[in-house]
Amino acid sequence: SGAEKSLNYLPELIIGLDSLGDDANYVHIDDVKSDVTYYCPCCKGVIKPRAYKDDIDYKVQPHFYHVSGGCSPETYVHYICKTWLFDIGSKFIVGDTEYCVAHIDTEKTFHTSYGDYRPDMTIESIGEKLFYVEIKSTNKKSRDLIPKWDELGNDVVEIDVREVINQKYRCDMPTFKQIYSDGECFIKSYSHSDYDRLIEPRKKLWKRQEKINYKIQWEHLDWFWSSLSSFLMGDTKIENVIDAFDAMDIEDRLWCYQNIKGKSCMDIKQELAENINLYYMQKIYDLQNIDNNIRISVVKTSPLIHTIYMRYNIPFDDYQCHITWSEKVKEKNRLFLCDTDKINRITEQISLLSNVAHDYIIQINHIKELTELPYIASIHPKSHQIAEKYDIYFVPFVVKYIDHIHNKYIYETIGVKEYYIFQTNIKTLQRTPSITESILKNDYKMFKNNAIQNLELEIQSYVLRHISALKNFIDSLQDPEGYQLLYHKNKIICKEPDKYSNNFYENEIIFALDDKTNLQTVYKTIFDKIYYKNRKMCLLKSVMKKYMDRINRCNNGIWHMDNEGSGYYISMLASNNVVDQAYLEITEPYSKVSIEKQLHDVMKIMASGLYSDIRLLEVDNGKQS
Repeated sequence: SGAEKSLNYLPELIIGLDSLGDDANYVHIDDVKSDVTYYCPCCKGVIKPRAYKDDIDYKVQPHFYHVSGGCSPETYVHYICKTWLFDIGSKFIVGDTEYCVAHIDTEKTFHTSYGDYRPDMTIESIGEKLFYVEIKSTNKKSRDLIPKWDELGNDVVEIDVREVINQKYRCDMPTFKQIYSDGECFIKSYSHSDYDRLIEPRKKLWKRQEKINYKIQWEHLDWFWSSLSSFLMGDTKIENVIDAFDAMDIEDRLWCYQNIKGKSCMDIKQELAENINLYYMQKIYDLQNIDNNIRISVVKTSPLIHTIYMRYNIPFDDYQCHITWSEKVKEKNRLFLCDTDKINRITEQISLLSNVAHDYIIQINHIKELTELPYIASIHPKSHQIAEKYDIYFVPFVVKYIDHIHNKYIYETIGVKEYYIFQTNIKTLQRTPSITESILKNDYKMFKNNAIQNLELEIQSYVLRHISALKNFIDSLQDPEGYQLLYHKNKIICKEPDKYSNNFYENEIIFALDDKTNLQTVYKTIFDKIYYKNRKMCLLKSVMKKYMDRINRCNNGIWHMDNEGSGYYISMLASNNVVDQAYLEITEPYSKVSIEKQLHDVMKIMASGLYSDIRLLEVDNGKQS
């Protein structure tokens, strides 16, 4: 029981041989005798027991020590091979699995991208699983071992010779510690603390996935780690670090960038950030390959904001129609983009925009076919400037309609109308084409009907203007101070003077020529509508002139009257030399009584309150008072 207890706290040498003969026995430190010479199981050198007496309290555990010298690494390897591994069929345990030796090599050299690797032993088990063996006391620990192991891809075990000796003593099957498997190092003395923080977590994530698919990524991670370590020690240039960083997948680059810490790495982190930004920038530009009509640009619109502009070109003849879209991206930790989901969203947006553009392209191709219709002269955007400046949603297309109107051999323009390619229902956002054959045909009929009507008016106007007798008759009715008769298309317009100015304005149509007109009645129609009215106005002016003369010659000098257009201004001078004025337009009937009453009413109102006793329009000895 004492022997089993001692086996639990190694690694001191606690087993020795009692002779050098083939029949030598393994003796535990708890069973030694003071009068026996003991030998090291590995090197066969003389060893002595220490701190082994039960009646003395020692500060160290009982163990053997070499009298002179000690075991070399080669001795340990030789001992293990000779003791149990040399023969095919020897068994050993790693973890919970038992393996059987098929072949063994000592100090075989393997070549890797990170340099040569020479394990103490290489064991091939039955089943062709390969193990690299590191003897614990050979002191070959190096932070550069893990990248080599990653590239070679086999498990690594560690053998503590003293534990093997104890296991031999107990006749147990040797159990080896696993140092490395599937990208993970289990004994930290073989790895570097920065490696554990930066690279190891990434590998553990991969272990949950298909490891074979990530072998190359492991190697790239190790290459970057090796280059970064060399750069920080001043052994390599920054360009080598960037090359190693650039070889990694973008997710690994992001991982490393976000987990690199320390002031010594600040400058190189900036370089790494630029590398990541260039990658995503190129990724954005590569989206142009989705469609030859897509153009993408990225503009830094503020210190932390980049704007991605996308334009889908939709050419129409020599017009550059298009649809545009933009997305703002905010930098985070110096990175333009650090989210592959963002790239996916941008890709989805471009795909959606391409679908919309495709609808417009289909409709534009249909519009080009419509230009072949006999009544369509052309269809095109309103201008090159508008097509270039605005998205195609807001670009009006101009349709020019033609037909034979004046001459059956010559086409002429009968109408021009603007259309948008689609009409969008505000509620449902459903788009419906605005330029279709049926729509154009209906508008063509409308324009043709208008053109035919205009032609009829044009003919009627020509006829009306070229009746010389009618022209002379109209000229005889012209009154420069009153009404005027004018031609307008197929109509004769009567104009009268403005009440407040000398300008003329349209008053009424007194005659219109049409297909049913009897030209023999033209004279009578015009005469009936204008002659008597014009004569009546002339007589009224003559009568009113007499009244003005009488008022303006009044004895008191208070009143004054002026003609203005078809009306009259009556002015009154008050006692305080303030002039009051009123406008009067004489209304029918144009009789003496009616005219004098209208004058009397206006003047009475103006004089009310200023002159208590006044006689209006009364004649005394031939003078007006």
